[in-house]
Amino acid sequence: MTILTDPLTLATGSVLQNRFALAPLTNQQSYEDGTASEHGLHWCEQLAAGGYSMLTTAAANVQPNGKSFAGQLGIFNDHHIPGLSAMAEIAHRHGALASVQLHHGGAFARQDLIGSGTLLGPSEDERISGGLPRPGRPQP
Repeated sequence: MTILTDPLTLATGSVLQNRFALAPLTNQQSYEDGTASEHGLHWCEQLAAGGYSMLTTAAANVQPNGKSFAGQLGIFNDHHIPGLSAMAEIAHRHGALASVQLHHGGAFARQDLIGSGTLLGPSEDERISGGLPRPGRPQP
């Protein structure tokens, strides 16, 4: 019988020490420019030291115009690399795997957070995107 503390080999060959994995969250712990904060790194350390075998970041926006909430982690600029690397190092130091939840707010990104950036939706269908432009498509 499989129990929660049994190791689990993933299809990639990576092995989880146990079946405890941190699900992707929205924790709003990053600085406004999307870089990881000391508070966020401390939280990551606590989880890894507590026995989770896989840590997944909070939703990390992939473009500046995809930010949906204050304090959102970013993964769209090289200045995000040190914080993301620190998160991975923390996980690995405790024998855990690290993963990133990629995120783009699309039509639900917040204009007050992206400034003058253009909101982009996934479709030209107004029922889906609210009529927002889709990248690479000519606009009427």
